[in-house]
Amino acid sequence: DKLKVWEEYYNKQRSHSALQGKTPWERYKELENKIPSLDEIQVNYELNQESFVIQNYKYDQAIRALKKK
Repeated sequence: DKLKVWEEYYNKQRSHSALQGKTPWERYKELENKIPSLDEIQVNYELNQESFVIQNYKYDQAIRALKKK
């Protein structure tokens, strides 16, 4: 499957400038111990502690314009 071959190359062989020349796989392996498991997330996640901001491009533009004045 061509997509699988490309994905393997992109994530495990091709270095990325945004990752200081590392592959995504190399960077993942560096951070693997710091990434919480799904179980940890589910135990510690509290929906009522989340704040949600509805994205509104026109509103955001208007606020930016007001701040420039």
